[in-house]
Parts: sequence; structure tokens; C-alpha cells
Amino acid sequence: MDEPFWSEDKEYLIATEGQAVGVCCDLIDHGNVKVTYQGHESIKRKFSFVFELPEINENTHKRFTVRQRFTASLHENSRLRPFLESWRGKPFAEPDIESLRALGPQELRNRFYGVCALLNIIHSDDGKWANIQSIMPLPREMKKIDVMDYRPREAAPEESESPF
Repeated sequence: MDEPFWSEDKEYLIATEGQAVGVCCDLIDHGNVKVTYQGHESIKRKFSFVFELPEINENTHKRFTVRQRFTASLHENSRLRPFLESWRGKPFAEPDIESLRALGPQELRNRFYGVCALLNIIHSDDGKWANIQSIMPLPREMKKIDVMDYRPREAAPEESESPF
């Protein structure tokens, strides 16, 4: 028998706070999104990195995932660039930035898929979300993990040019 569609008895679980090994399992392109910043509306290209953690959700019996959403900008003042530099453990040189800018969404997804990191997970103030506070390269002595449960979404047909 199928599980009921509406389930109100189960508690929604989120990943545990603290350090965790994560493996990048998807890059979701949200496309152009209307944003408001300091009272001004604009359209920004947004995407999310998704990481699978080794911790198992007892409700779903699958690994937890966490994600971080970014504006597709590699400017030095963006949130994305320091995130990526922290993940790789060193700053980007200009040729590195240019090579990233040349990649389309599927190529970016392929480049980061399966790459592990050490994540610091914190909970939102309301306790509903597990968020990536920081990221760094996985120390050599820590065991890498493979993507196990997460299935990436298929790329939309119109995804062809670089988001940067």
C-alpha cells in the first residue's frame, strides 16, 4: 500500500549542527530571479550547490542534503567567490576565474559533482533549516564519501550559456 500523500504525524528532520563531510551532488540553476536589495528590485541569476551528508534521516532512510544559494557572480565582493576559494583552499588567479566564466551550467555541475568538502552546518534561528555556515577542503586524513541517495535534476533545455 502506498504511503499517505499528506503526512502530519512525522516530524520534519534536519541535519545535525556541526562539522560534517559533504559531497557536492548537484548544482541547481534557478535561472533569473527578481530580488530586492536596499529597496531596489533587479533580476539576478541564482543557483544552489547541493551537498549530500553521510548522516541518515530516520524518516526517509536517505542521507540528509544541505544547500547554499548564490547569485551567479564571481566578483571579489560576491558571496560565491569566497565560498569557492574557501572550498579549494586558495584564492583564484584571474585565469581561474575566466575558465569558470566560460563554463555552462551542465559543465559547472560536472566539474563540482562528487567533490568533497568539510562543511560547518548551523541551524536557522527558528530551527527549521540546516545551513552551510562555512566550507573548506576535506583534510587529507578524512575519508571522502560518494553520492549515494541524491539524484540530480535534469538540466533544463534552455540552459546553455554560462551563468557568470
